[in-house]
Amino acid sequence: MAVGQTAKLVEARHKIGAGTSATVKLQKNGVDITGFTAISVTTTAALTNPADVALAAGDYIQPIVTAVFGTPKNMSFTVALEYVQAGA
Repeated sequence: MAVGQTAKLVEARHKIGAGTSATVKLQKNGVDITGFTAISVTTTAALTNPADVALAAGDYIQPIVTAVFGTPKNMSFTVALEYVQAGA
């Protein structure tokens, strides 16, 4: 991040291309992120949008599949980040 800039994790969009479902969670620096756990990913595109999560430079965001049901294939998982420049 640039000097004076802040960032936050805003939402996650997800789906699988085929199969039953997968359960996913997000971690920040190895710790579960509140609101981004037990996310059920199915063939229907969905949005997970809990409270925003502040991020710092160098934070590591990791998606972890915690369970699968059936044979899910071709998962798409996108996170949205929001950046704000101080004084903007």
